[in-house]
Amino acid sequence: MRIYRRLAKISWKDKKTNQEVCEHLGTRRELVNTIKTRKIKYFGHIKRHASFLKDVLDGKIEGSRSRGRQRRRWIDDITEWTGKDIHTPMHCGDPGQSKVEIRF
Repeated sequence: MRIYRRLAKISWKDKKTNQEVCEHLGTRRELVNTIKTRKIKYFGHIKRHASFLKDVLDGKIEGSRSRGRQRRRWIDDITEWTGKDIHTPMHCGDPGQSKVEIRF
């Protein structure tokens, strides 16, 4: 936001909110969307290759479950953002699939 304030020549002493600065410049804050797209792309990259990270994302680690509420997983985020069930094998996981079929 500091860069936006310098572009618009708005001092921090002017008591303008970040929302007002964005409206003045006609921009939107897109950090969350950038994080989501990068996370989805990285998830697809990991699922196409056989590695330790793939086992971690699939949750195939040996041992017993811990007590209490289950933690939020990457797959839960991806399923929520894309609206697709990632647990089915047609979306991810087979290294022989083409990149176009795996994209979200």
